[in-house]
Amino acid sequence: MSATCHIGRPVFATDGTSAKLWEASYLPDGTVVDWNGAPHLVLGNRLLPYTPGGYEAAVLRPGGPVAVLAPKPTVVVLAQGYRHSLHDSACSP
Repeated sequence: MSATCHIGRPVFATDGTSAKLWEASYLPDGTVVDWNGAPHLVLGNRLLPYTPGGYEAAVLRPGGPVAVLAPKPTVVVLAQGYRHSLHDSACSP
């Protein structure tokens, strides 16, 4: 299954387990995604790997589909401009 945006570009699709895969470039800052089997925070053009001790060094945001771990209502309010608060480790270089 897939869905498209207002101009017909794919926004999300489902994989064989029915997990929703979103196009990474459409996700707002603050969204938590599964990238390479680990949770990451979307922030600008980066993904920050999450660990119990805080966020680790950023990697570039991928251009393809990612699995979103955040609930859909959270992604919606982030997309509508909700200002999130981040742990200090997400703000350090």
